Order: sequence, then structure tokens, then C-alpha cells
Amino acid sequence: MAHRPLIVHLFPAMLLITFTALGAAFFYASLVTQRAHSTQVAHDLDARILLLQNHFEHYISLHDVDALDAWAKKVGQQSGTRITVISEAGKVVGDSHFDQQNMEDHGDRPEVFSAFADGMGKATRFSSTLQEMRMYAARQIKDKEGQVAVLRLSLPVTEMNVILRNTVRESLLGAAVILVFAALLAWFMAKRITRPVAALQIEARKFSQGNLTTPLPTPTISELADLAHAMNDMALQLNERIALSEQQRNQLQAMWSSMSEGVLAFDMNRTVLQINPAASLFFKVDIDKAQGQNLREVVHNPILKDMVIRILHEDTAIEGEVTLKEEQVRHLHCRGAVLRDADGTRLGGLLVLNDITQLRGLENSRKEFVDNVSHEIRSPITAIRGYAETVLELPEEDREDRQRFLGIIMRQAKRLTALVEDVLALASIERQQDDESLAFDYSNVNDLLESATSLVRDMAQAKKIEISVFCDDHTLKVPMDRPLLEQALLNLLTNAIRYSADGKPVILSAMQHGEQLEIQVEDQGPGIDPEHFPRLFERFYRVDKARSRQKGGTGLGLAIVKHIVILHQGEVRVTSTPGKGSTFTLILPNPPEDL
Repeated sequence: MAHRPLIVHLFPAMLLITFTALGAAFFYASLVTQRAHSTQVAHDLDARILLLQNHFEHYISLHDVDALDAWAKKVGQQSGTRITVISEAGKVVGDSHFDQQNMEDHGDRPEVFSAFADGMGKATRFSSTLQEMRMYAARQIKDKEGQVAVLRLSLPVTEMNVILRNTVRESLLGAAVILVFAALLAWFMAKRITRPVAALQIEARKFSQGNLTTPLPTPTISELADLAHAMNDMALQLNERIALSEQQRNQLQAMWSSMSEGVLAFDMNRTVLQINPAASLFFKVDIDKAQGQNLREVVHNPILKDMVIRILHEDTAIEGEVTLKEEQVRHLHCRGAVLRDADGTRLGGLLVLNDITQLRGLENSRKEFVDNVSHEIRSPITAIRGYAETVLELPEEDREDRQRFLGIIMRQAKRLTALVEDVLALASIERQQDDESLAFDYSNVNDLLESATSLVRDMAQAKKIEISVFCDDHTLKVPMDRPLLEQALLNLLTNAIRYSADGKPVILSAMQHGEQLEIQVEDQGPGIDPEHFPRLFERFYRVDKARSRQKGGTGLGLAIVKHIVILHQGEVRVTSTPGKGSTFTLILPNPPEDL
């Protein structure tokens, strides 16, 4: 249906009302004029017939027809009125306009019949004699001899029609002028009404464009003013609701985006409705492109596809684990449920994906740690037990073998003791990592380096290794747990001395870089192949297992170093060139002491 402007509705309606009012007024005026003219003619005829009746009764006799006819013609010519005298028998005995002898019987004329019956009669009708509309007035009279007759007078009404036509012509001209002015006035009034409506429309269109803060102007028309107030109130409430909805949407979007769990919502046709950043990362898809696509274009894992089908057709929650084998293996715990509306109708499904790769890694690490600890402990225990049994079976006089076997037992016992101590130390450090109330004291870095060096000096002298200590600021202090950090340096220095050739120097240095402190332990040992870097700080990981055990290592030294540095909210790095040595760097935060 076509929409038209308000002025197109108002202006023709106003013109129609004006035209109807003018037509009704003109029609009523015509009727009133015609009635007034007819009344005036009737009164004129009544007055004339009364005057002629007295004259007739005293001077005219019905027996003298010629005199009566002459009288009628004379008086009729003088008064401009047709005068007709009809006898009681209905015969015309005198007429002002025609020869009475040739006229037909007039006793059946309505006005004549009424006059004979009631004494007075009137009629307006077409005259068959004169062939025109005339008004007739007839009155019963008696002559001087007492004979009864009817005196009838008539006037033409064509004059009235002429007057009416002239009146109509002049009225139509006046009506046309009035209609023109009325049309202009109607146009002005329509524009006056539609102008504030158009202004409201323009301002209201801003509402549809989202500008709900600018109020509509208040028109002078009370109804439009009420409408403007109502729309302003509506815009204010709508703006508040939109702001609240936007706030809630932003909060939901923030939660949706910050979730580590992947969330995927889809309808009954398996079309993606929503996908959060975590899920898009799992499936390697773009969020904007994924929404609206079919799930088969987003999810390629057959187990997940099967879960989607089960979610859409089952009423209970679905759980399972999926392994995504792409650039890196990712383990996901999946939980899905059907989505329903308030009436219980199925709308689609929701799939929540929790990345448990790290958890599986920790479980594997713990399992591997237990296996390694068991293996590492089993080896010295087995050796101790075996050599102890051998010692027990040796003859008393075989002192040389007994001493040799007891030495082996002692070395294995020391190795077992070192292993247990390292495991306990590592467990203690991990417990401290979970302690949120852990606090450090500011300690001198140079004193830390000297203290750690003094603990390995005998070991270094045994291999003729010189340890050089450098600190760019001997007054520098950093927040630390000194015993733990000293143990980390002790482990690094022990490894450097243990794997360096005799006489090769080891350098221990500390340098300030902004709000970070770097402590380096540099040796000239055999070096480490870069392929070992990713696992170098894992528990019980050895580059050369046989050689490491021969040198007395437990395989936990670097893992302890890593956890101590993490406890200090720092990091440890390694650079190495095979055959030329290695450099281990501890990077620790060093905020200003007044903080």
C-alpha cells in the first residue's frame, strides 16, 4: 500500500468540507429564497384578490358577462395580473387575457375547486392555457345580487425562476471566490499542522539512527506536544535500556572473550551461532568467518562431529576427550548439552572445550618423574644391597675386596642421599611457589656471588679451575630468598666445574640492565647441542646419561635452578656452542628498593 504525506490527506479533506458547506449553504439559501419569493407572491395575490373582491361585489353582476369580461381585462391590464371569473357551473365568464367564450371549463382546476368548497384556494402549477408555471389564488365571491362565483388571480413564477437563476449565477461566482480563498486558507492550515509533524518526523528519524540523547522539539499544538513528550520519554527509557543492554553485552563479551574454555553454539541445522576466541584458536578459524557457517566447515575432528550429533538428539549432557593433532598435539575435554527455549523447544546445542593439554603434560611429567625417581633410587639401592651381600659373604681375611666394596657402597649411599636431598629441595621450592604470602629480603648481589663461589672453591681447586667473579655494582641489592638463589648458583657452578676440563676457567658475573638483574655462569666445557634446550630444565633429563651418572649428577640440578628462578618471578636462559662451552643466565626483576 502506497504511503502519502499527511498534507495530501488533510488538504483535500478541508476542500471537501468547504465545498460541502458552501453547497449546503447555497442549496439552503436557494430554498429559502424560493420560499420567500413564493410567500411574497402569495401575499401579493391575497392582497389583490381582497381589493378586487370588494370592487366586484358592489359593482359587477354575473349576469352582465360582457361587462364582467371587460372589467377583468381592464383591471388585469392595469395590475399586470391575470384575472379570471368562473361561475358556479365552472364556466369562465370573464378573463383578462383570453376570450372567455373560447375557454374550456375551469371548474376542475384545483384552486377553483377548493374555492367553491372552502371559500379559498391556492395552487402553483403549469398553465395549459398560457403554457407556463403560474401561482393561482381563488376566492369565492358573491355579486350584488347574491350569486356565487370564484374570482381567481394568477401571476407567473417564471420571474422567480429568473431571479433564482441570477441569484444562483451570482452565488456560484461568489462561491468560487470563497472556495479559492478557502483553498488557500486550507493549504495554509494544512501546512501549519503538517509542519510540526514533519519536524517531529525529521527529529524522530534521528532516533532510528541511534541518536536518543537529543530531545524532540515541543510543538505548540497540544496533541503533538503530548506526542513529543511521549516520544522523548520513550527515547530516554530506550536509551537507558540500550545502555544497560550494551553494558551487559560488553560484560558478556568480555567474559566470553576472556574464557580459556572454548565455547561453540550451533542451531539444529548445525550452523555456527557463536564461537569465542578460545574455540577459534582450537579450530584454527576466524571468528567472523566461522559464524554462520556449517559446523563441517569449522570442525573437522570426527569424534567432535559425532558429539555434535549426539548433543542435538540426546537429552543428557555429553562428555568426552578429543585429541587434536595439528601443529602441536592438543588434548581437549569436551562437554556438550542441548539448548532449549522457555517452552522447552530445542534450539540447538552448546559445546564447551577445555584445554587439558597442560594437565595431561603434568600428569605425564609426574608419571615420568615417579618412574625416574624410582629408577634413580632403585639403581643405588640395588648396588648397595648387592655389594653389601657380597661383603657379607667375603672371608674375614679378604680385607682389600671388602674395602673396595664398602667404598662402592659409600659412593652409592652418597648418591642416594644427594638424590633424596634434591627431590626434597625441589618439592620444598614447589610448595613455596604456591605460597602467595612469600616475601623476599633485599640482599647484596656481590656477597651472594662470593658466597656461592666459596662453596665450590675446593671442587674447583681439585681440577685447577679458576672461578672469576664480576659484579658491576658491589653495593647492588635485589629482593631475593638468598639461600635458594645461592643454591641455584651452586648448582650451576657445580655443573660448570664438573663438565669443564681441568684448568678451564669459569666466569660468574652480575650486571644491572634497567630494572632487571642478569647473573651469568659461563664455562668452557663440551657445550650442549641446541636440540636439547627445550628439555634441558626438565627433571632427570640428561644430555649424556652415562657421563652424567659417572660425574655424580642426580638429574635434578637444572630443574631446581629453574624453579628457584620462577619463584623469584624471573627466567633462566642458556646459550651454548658444542665444543666451546655454555652460558647460563638468570634474569631476575630488580625494582627500586623503596617500592
